[in-house]
Amino acid sequence: MHGRHGHRGGGGRGAGYGRADHLLEPALLCSLQQGATHGYGLSEQLAEFGLESVPLRRVYRALQGLEGAGWVSSDWETSQTQGPPRRVYALTLEGRQLLHDWMAHLRESRAAIDRLLEAYERSNGRA
Repeated sequence: MHGRHGHRGGGGRGAGYGRADHLLEPALLCSLQQGATHGYGLSEQLAEFGLESVPLRRVYRALQGLEGAGWVSSDWETSQTQGPPRRVYALTLEGRQLLHDWMAHLRESRAAIDRLLEAYERSNGRA
């Protein structure tokens, strides 16, 4: 996994801070498994994962990082656009394997979160 995923936001920022930091990269990879697309199109697809408020500049920074790691490739599209050329991103074989591993990790995390929530609700008489 990417090095930041073990980091938990601190500094009194409150619960839920940094949700996009933990889900942006796997959401981009998941979107790219449907086919190559440009950054703006990927940004629009993030709403499906509850990440519609992620700034476009963060999406492009994440894509650059994914490309630098070899999980995403990009090329300039000149024939399919009426305006200036756009960079189109695609998932690499390594990116597909990472996505598979990431989904397994998220499933394990979801199970642990479910157990934590159940314990919390039992202790508060909500179960």
